[in-house]
Amino acid sequence: MFHVNAWGMPYATAMTGATLVLPGPGLDGDSLIELIDGYKVTVALGVPTIWQGLLAAADKNGTKLPSLTRNVVGARPARLQ
Repeated sequence: MFHVNAWGMPYATAMTGATLVLPGPGLDGDSLIELIDGYKVTVALGVPTIWQGLLAAADKNGTKLPSLTRNVVGARPARLQ
């Protein structure tokens, strides 16, 4: 929760009554796809390394992550490769 805590998301989700889904140690793309699709996550926050792994796994698995409507990239600028 280092980056997310700095963004204030744990507090914002509690204040708004939103559900907070935390990945724990499963930060690989396949585990994140399972969480996002399984819990129908709509907003996700992460650093570019996480997004790169998630996008690679989504391409490999053929998922479009239909529930995900917004993501936030932090720590450094995102670059598409």
